Amino acid sequence: MNRYRRGLKLGSVVLLTSVLVTELGIGHLPQAQAASGTAKVTASQTFITGEQFRQSMKQAAVEAGGSFTMPEVSSNRVLRSQAAVLLQQWLGLENAPESFSDVPDQAAYAGSVGAVKKAGLMKGYSDTSFLPGAPLTADDLERLHDRVVSYLKPFVLPEATISELQLAMEQGKVTSKQLVQMYLDRIVKYDDQGISLQAVLSINPDALNIAEALDQERAEKGPRGPLHGIPILVKDNFDTADMPTTAGCLCLKDSIPPQDADQIAKLKEAGAIILGKTNLHEFAFGITTSSSLL
Repeated sequence: MNRYRRGLKLGSVVLLTSVLVTELGIGHLPQAQAASGTAKVTASQTFITGEQFRQSMKQAAVEAGGSFTMPEVSSNRVLRSQAAVLLQQWLGLENAPESFSDVPDQAAYAGSVGAVKKAGLMKGYSDTSFLPGAPLTADDLERLHDRVVSYLKPFVLPEATISELQLAMEQGKVTSKQLVQMYLDRIVKYDDQGISLQAVLSINPDALNIAEALDQERAEKGPRGPLHGIPILVKDNFDTADMPTTAGCLCLKDSIPPQDADQIAKLKEAGAIILGKTNLHEFAFGITTSSSLL
């Protein structure tokens, strides 16, 4: 009896699954992609021709205001490895190492795959699988188009997020040292002069040197993480061993703590640059951001 009930329950689940797949229009579930250099795809996936790939990249260049020099691509399908080579040649990317298990190190396209991955243009299907022999699909091309537009657009500092700053450094559009100088220039322009926001109490005199060292570290070892080389301002009630910590009070104007606060130490360990200290109400006792130092 129990065996009969279990069989009945299993049959109901299978029937319900079939109904859901049919009613929701899901159709056949996609097959798993192969771990080798090819991929199994469903009939709904559209392969991209060489001319479609070239025209999409040309349009991306127009949208970003960049130049376009890709040669004619005459093929019925564009493999992912071929797309990597074409992008590298057009954008002038340098060869870079890659860690995909399905990309042989001796392959002629290996450096191109590493280059487009480093530039954030093609990221692979997983951490270990790039599928170099798989044809480029319409979905792939749509994502690639947007990434190329983003890559070609010039870097703009105002309103840039941390992830956008990090991507710009990865793409070689800007260095951490240049970022620090840009922010220092804006502090001079808007905080010290002009509208005089008076939001910054002090600047780290070693910020540029720290940024330069982090740029060198990035070149040799890669970034520590998402905060590597990112300039950060912190409230002046966080202890910093290399800068005064005043809590916004004139009585602590030259007070330098013996060690960093835990939060500051962790930021530095992650590769962040403490660019300076910001203003606050004395000892954070109020909400007016009015200190006796400014």
